[in-house]
Amino acid sequence: MKIFRYMSKDEFDKLINGETLINNTIHKGHTNSVGFCFMKVEDNEPRYAYEFLSGAVDDDVCVVFETKKKLNKSYGVYANPYGSFFDTITENEYCTKEYSLEDFKIVEIAIPDFRKEEWKWETDVKKIQKQLKKNEQKRLKEEQERETKKQLQDEFEKERQLTLQEFMKQVNENHEIDILISGKIYKQTAYIETVEANSGMLGENIEATIKMWFK
Repeated sequence: MKIFRYMSKDEFDKLINGETLINNTIHKGHTNSVGFCFMKVEDNEPRYAYEFLSGAVDDDVCVVFETKKKLNKSYGVYANPYGSFFDTITENEYCTKEYSLEDFKIVEIAIPDFRKEEWKWETDVKKIQKQLKKNEQKRLKEEQERETKKQLQDEFEKERQLTLQEFMKQVNENHEIDILISGKIYKQTAYIETVEANSGMLGENIEATIKMWFK
């Protein structure tokens, strides 16, 4: 039987490392599947199946296998990718509570890319692992950048209690101000939006709430 499965990088790495994977999950929703779910290549071409499986499965990698192991036939109901909003399709699934490379032979592997109609299939496991590692590093970098951006935004939105003199010291001739986050300094263009005097007479040492806006 020729079957395929979408999976996470973690599952793929464990499989390649020779582990026997175990999953006793009783899946909820419109399905009677239990454990690891596969689909027959003859029922659905993997790239087409991605259209209705995307969002419902881990999709770091897609692996096509050949196996003689007896699998439990089940079903899953999915949104019809080419129908109207409420249209569904029912697809055959083949399940097992455990599997390994002892009874599942890898035929080919692809890293899904929703932007492409055709994917590049590989038989070189190390090449796939290298690409998956690169993708993971890119994802972590993007997450870090998003978190830093959020921290910067939170910091920028705060009102700062500064004297005008302190403000003028912090802002350079390019209207840039240094923001310190997690030990790293970020430069941002800053302009005074409002200055509310708290006490004293006008002058360089006036205590004021300075609200800034940033580009």
